[in-house]
Amino acid sequence: MEEKEESNLSDVAFMSLPAIKLGKLAINKELSLQ
Repeated sequence: MEEKEESNLSDVAFMSLPAIKLGKLAINKELSLQ
């Protein structure tokens, strides 16, 4: 169980990095459009 929890946390962190980058790109695009 412990190993699963640790792997889940690392998976969430790994998946959140691209999401944050995409979010920043989207914000930059919106600002540039305005």
